Amino acid sequence: MKTEYSYSEGGFVMENKHFKLITIEISGACNAHCPFCVTGRGDIKAGKMMSLDLFKKTIYRLKELDLVAKDCDFYLFNWGEPFLNPELNEILEFCADENLHICLSTNASTYKKLSKKAIKPISNFIVSMPGFSQTAYDKIHGFDFEKIIEQFTKDFKKYSTPQKIQLRQHIYQWNLDDIAKTAKYACTLGADFYPYYAYVANYEMFKKYKLGQLDKQTEHEINTNIFTYYLHNYIDDPKFECYEFDMLILDESANVVSCCNMAKNNEKFVLFNIFDDNAPDRMPERINMEECKTCLALGMAQIPYNIGTVPQWADNIKAYINQNSKTNFHKILHRLCHKK
Repeated sequence: MKTEYSYSEGGFVMENKHFKLITIEISGACNAHCPFCVTGRGDIKAGKMMSLDLFKKTIYRLKELDLVAKDCDFYLFNWGEPFLNPELNEILEFCADENLHICLSTNASTYKKLSKKAIKPISNFIVSMPGFSQTAYDKIHGFDFEKIIEQFTKDFKKYSTPQKIQLRQHIYQWNLDDIAKTAKYACTLGADFYPYYAYVANYEMFKKYKLGQLDKQTEHEINTNIFTYYLHNYIDDPKFECYEFDMLILDESANVVSCCNMAKNNEKFVLFNIFDDNAPDRMPERINMEECKTCLALGMAQIPYNIGTVPQWADNIKAYINQNSKTNFHKILHRLCHKK
């Protein structure tokens, strides 16, 4: 059941309160140092870990308020690294008991043994990669690349069936040569490969960039790392509806938050707590914010979703890979990468 909205002079009005996608931040911290992410940049302090007890109560509360659609997907991450949560295994086992569909995203730097029961509810396992070299990891995540690959190949792939594992390579100006390498590694695992443009995961920084108000040093960092030529193609589109209007996002304290691209230190980040008595009545606040109007007016809301998969052949990448011939593999990838 899709959450639907109508528009009145006062803003968007919720007509259906069920959510097919609910994000719950179970880790308020991340150990990566991504320079274009508000967490990795160090703009905000690390938060706490959501306890198993609070997670259970949160799920029960969401069901009590009838906010969960029958086929709802639960994303157990937003700004944080879920594998840093010491109770991750127990949280996932509880998800199995509740028959929840879980999506996890990780930088694969921290290994935590999961039981068979804990693995069962994982329907999508995303691995975020800045490229396929130590140079790429030095620029973005700050981890030892060889250890990441060794650990993932040995342990992380046990967390799901290969068909449910998705390697997501962030595409920067300097890592195009890594696309073929990451794609080939994904094929050796039998996993999906999903390359997409990196973008500024920081509402305030993104807004200042679009308005030409960013300091010169940060602007230079963005212009020399991220593909920016497409950013100005997105302008105010009255027909565009932000995808997050269909999402419910909770932080590690079970607070309902305004946007997954807004930093915790923004005064508009936390709206209310899911356990507040008036929580159901306050749900429309999520989609009637001035920040939402600004974001939509600047075309910012379109970018994280419309940059999508690049190149467009990613969904069929395995059909183009000849694992027995490295020469053919690279020729095909080169041709596809430059195909207009």
